[in-house]
Amino acid sequence: MLTTILTSHCKPGHCWEAIESVLAQSYSDWQLIVMDSGILYNANYFNRWGSCGKIHVATTGETEDMRKQWCMQSMAINSCFQRGLVHGDLVTFLSDDDLYEPDAFYQFAETAWHNPLQHAWYGHASLWKQVGSFSYERVGDLRADAIGGADYTDLDCKADGMQVCARRSVLDVTLWPVDIEFAGHADGVFLSMLGKRCPIHPLDFHVGSHRHTRDSTFSKSTY
Repeated sequence: MLTTILTSHCKPGHCWEAIESVLAQSYSDWQLIVMDSGILYNANYFNRWGSCGKIHVATTGETEDMRKQWCMQSMAINSCFQRGLVHGDLVTFLSDDDLYEPDAFYQFAETAWHNPLQHAWYGHASLWKQVGSFSYERVGDLRADAIGGADYTDLDCKADGMQVCARRSVLDVTLWPVDIEFAGHADGVFLSMLGKRCPIHPLDFHVGSHRHTRDSTFSKSTY
């Protein structure tokens, strides 16, 4: 099984698209954990997927004060492991801004099956910037050819957590930084730490679209 952890905070239209990109996967053995800040959950937003046994929704219980003190993206992901929600052998990470290509899970699972001694992989992603309510322009690509073992500052604006799939055996709650100082660099820190734990093998396929919306928590001016 492949588990995807999706972090969600108050972007209903984009979150819908992210979840639908998981439902559209050609690979069928997956589960989706949606870790919501509580805003959409309390509005019964996720009820539309209530009949899908593969989708599990939980909340972080966060407050405005917590958002000022901690990196809530990391807190949400770590909470999935702490609560024992992650099952199966493979794990991927998605934010409510982003989309997977329909064959992303299949490509990761097929690679893991044929390479039992490897523990982590990454593919390419396209980088998009929001220019309208639900329209985007492509502004680049996230290839991150030197992702394994790189310093996280070298990965800023060049790589994202959505590109990576890793075996559950090499993941734990220490890999996602929770300090507020890393709030704009959480993916880079995670990828750097994972790359120092095990090689992250490059794969020549397109994972999906990394989109920066106008209200993305981690939007950077360079985008």
